[in-house]
Amino acid sequence: MATDILTFNHELILSNQNDFKQQRTILIPIDESKNTLKFIEHAMNLLLNPKTDLIVLLHARTMQTSHVFLSLISPSSQPASMQMNLSTFMEQEKQESKELLEKLAKKLIANQFHVRAISTSGDARQVIDHKTELIHPDFIIMSNHSKGIVGRTLLGSVSQHVLNYSKVPVVIVPVQSLV
Repeated sequence: MATDILTFNHELILSNQNDFKQQRTILIPIDESKNTLKFIEHAMNLLLNPKTDLIVLLHARTMQTSHVFLSLISPSSQPASMQMNLSTFMEQEKQESKELLEKLAKKLIANQFHVRAISTSGDARQVIDHKTELIHPDFIIMSNHSKGIVGRTLLGSVSQHVLNYSKVPVVIVPVQSLV
């Protein structure tokens, strides 16, 4: 079985060349947490079907606060070293995102799944909402991070937002079930 890898601006498409008859599109938002691989394995074993499911992995890159602050300063007033550091950081972030998506996509492909991998920047809640509108998945599978009430109050909860506002069914896999 041959695998095609096509790279677009921020999308990686990996597909097995066989008689795949897609019946469902499953959106799976991911992040860099240590439980992401366990979460993907859990979803593969319990929720996904390689014969019918197109898996869309979505990674929303969010810039760290210090870099966002630097980007708010007009480029002409930034020292050249700051401009280069921000640019270097953004390129490094893109590369890390690509590597994460490739690692997870290869795991899925090794288990006969068909995969689209998308990396983009922005607030994860907004990115998931936007991609849901574009992709029209049958449902979304995601993990929560169990940040507790303080974490949700200060940072907001991506899984809570998606659960409350998604126009498609959402399956939340508790992080505690992955340990």
